[in-house]
Amino acid sequence: GSVSSAAASLLGAGAGGVEELCEQLTDDVVAWALLRWEVGSGTFVRSKLVAIHFNGEEVPVVRRGRLNARSGEVMALLGEAHATLEVKRKEDLHLNFICERLMKVLTADAMEKSMSAEALRKDYENLIAEQKMKKASSQKSIGPRTAKETQKNITVDWALSAVGDATGPYNWALLEPE
Repeated sequence: GSVSSAAASLLGAGAGGVEELCEQLTDDVVAWALLRWEVGSGTFVRSKLVAIHFNGEEVPVVRRGRLNARSGEVMALLGEAHATLEVKRKEDLHLNFICERLMKVLTADAMEKSMSAEALRKDYENLIAEQKMKKASSQKSIGPRTAKETQKNITVDWALSAVGDATGPYNWALLEPE
């Protein structure tokens, strides 16, 4: 059966990648994020989806247990991801950590055999810089950078679709259980 988006509420969505996503987190929350990661360049660029379970270590044990019991529902909402990561502290969710974890998944892809975690990080940084430049040069074509900058209410379903679509306006969305 399908999972209702009522299972979660949207905490944020944006186009600024991992760093921007981290700005939304504190160690006293349990939340889930879907992050679009682009690999390769030019005609060889491919999108990979990364599900992140942020299990804040400062959340009281009973509350954390109750929220984590909802993990199956929220993960079902996020849909199929190429990789799933769990992080307990905001400071651990950084580019190098994600690149190292993604390398394990991506080396299964024949085209990525020669890629290193360092090369993956550089590609990602270049992509985010490129997106920021495009945004600066034409506000209208890319639209708002984060969901907070938009005037309308964005639904969980719309935000997840925007992340899942390789040409969508957002590359991350952050959810919490209702």
